[in-house]
Amino acid sequence: MRSTLTTGPKFRDHLFLATLNSFGLFPEWLSSVLGQISQWALLTAIAAVGLRTSLRRVLEIGPQAIVMIISETAFIALIILGGIYFLRH
Repeated sequence: MRSTLTTGPKFRDHLFLATLNSFGLFPEWLSSVLGQISQWALLTAIAAVGLRTSLRRVLEIGPQAIVMIISETAFIALIILGGIYFLRH
């Protein structure tokens, strides 16, 4: 069975479409619809990763894994909150 990485869309395809969109070659409604699809696809991918994570195996690794997960989550949250703060001011 072939990997999705070799049969699915390539990064260059994404780059090409993003470039076309940046030049305004797509209608506004299409950009909006594709943006919404992209957000849902990302949310689905993140949820799928979460579903495949075995909490039992994480706990077997020890407290260092839990501290790392919490630290990464806090770091990402701080970046997002900082961005929101600076964009509003």
